[in-house]
Amino acid sequence: MRLIIAHERTDPARSDYLPALQRELLAVISKYVNVTNEEIKVHLERQENIEVLEVKIEIPQS
Repeated sequence: MRLIIAHERTDPARSDYLPALQRELLAVISKYVNVTNEEIKVHLERQENIEVLEVKIEIPQS
């Protein structure tokens, strides 16, 4: 599974929610799929006024 969220930062005071979103996404996914930390790759990139959160999860075969 691959999830990419891009966000244009227009209000610098509201730009810190992506790390919290990352933690919450991983917590929810872990409730439904048995994954290890090695199977989850998270990348948060900030460029000028754009933030991109990329979450890649290797879901094991049942």
